[in-house]
Amino acid sequence: MIPLEEIVSRYGERLLFLGDDVSVTYAEFVRMVSAADPGEGEILGMVLDWTPAAMARLLAAFQSGKCVIPGNEIPSGNLDPFLSARPLLVLKTGGTTGRPRHAVHSVEALLKPYRIEQRAGSRLLVLYAADHIAGLDAFWQAIHRGGTLVLPSGRDPESVARALEGHRIQVLPATPSFLNFLALSGALEGRDLSSVEVIPHGAEPMADSVRERIQSLFPNARLVQRFGMTELGALPVQPDPEDPKALFLEAPGYAWRIEEGELLIQSPSRMLGTLEEGTLSGTGDWHATGDLAEPTGRGSLRITGRREGLINVGGEKIIPEKVESLLLELPMVLEAAVEGIPNPLTGQAVSARVVFRDLPDAMGLLRAMRRLTRSRGLSLAHVPTRVEAVDSIPGTAVGKKSRHRGKA
Repeated sequence: MIPLEEIVSRYGERLLFLGDDVSVTYAEFVRMVSAADPGEGEILGMVLDWTPAAMARLLAAFQSGKCVIPGNEIPSGNLDPFLSARPLLVLKTGGTTGRPRHAVHSVEALLKPYRIEQRAGSRLLVLYAADHIAGLDAFWQAIHRGGTLVLPSGRDPESVARALEGHRIQVLPATPSFLNFLALSGALEGRDLSSVEVIPHGAEPMADSVRERIQSLFPNARLVQRFGMTELGALPVQPDPEDPKALFLEAPGYAWRIEEGELLIQSPSRMLGTLEEGTLSGTGDWHATGDLAEPTGRGSLRITGRREGLINVGGEKIIPEKVESLLLELPMVLEAAVEGIPNPLTGQAVSARVVFRDLPDAMGLLRAMRRLTRSRGLSLAHVPTRVEAVDSIPGTAVGKKSRHRGKA
């Protein structure tokens, strides 16, 4: 399953976990795995956090062929059809493609793309939750490459900024929304951030203005887009050198295609099924991601937004992320969240919550948006009909921007 002996032989005295009150080497962690008691029974409900003890218990459960469901309670559903593929990991989806479900994964399939590599080992700042696919990917990347997972004292900007500078972080995985929030907080001003070499980002598109803002704060870092889903695992994508927003997916067993604007993916690490709906019909089936995408003509693709967030203005489909990107080009705007609202004439219209740089100026913003959309050859349907000035845009539990009021 997980080659613990090889991991110890390669990385034994390196630090795996590092924080204000924790320091655990690989050798110490593997001893914790060996001593951990995963619990009785085939199916375990397990709270996953970034404590070494919790992660050791997780690996011990996998090594002994258990089914792990993160959380205090085991949800209702029939796991019997999946038990022959143990060890299993059951992850709750975010519900962005409908009601939340519980995706059942073969741990062997999830771990298959990872290989033990002899590397110098990088210090990676942990911001994603341990029970989220991006957090698990960070953990598995680290233990297969000898990296160090740095645990900040909190996820507030000041705690993150202290950890970045104090621990000389080299890899900073985060969502574009969290990176923008961090940049706008002012906590990074005056900090030495020269150690950061790579900023992997995903979960949502990154606006050009946000990219420029982040790049100016981290001049030595490469911004690298990643792609993963609870239903598919973390995919082995590669950046397109000609387009920072585009990705290649050319690994054996993986494929993508676009149908009616939606991205469909074949992945050997695709979930086996869900607790709610049972097993999938076949491992080679295409998974409809719910992401909107467009091909570049070079074999790569760009993710442009989410299908479920499309705004239908008189028959024209408006992508909220596109409007947000336009808004963020305006000097008066620091952050924005866009959604559709009912309109008696057009069916829907564009509504925007905006964090203004200085005093709110809705009329000035609308005039600037009309000029900008005309200059880009876009219709006026992209211009918000309602603008609300807010102090901040809330984020979801995984750091994505919350576009719909009341959802976090």
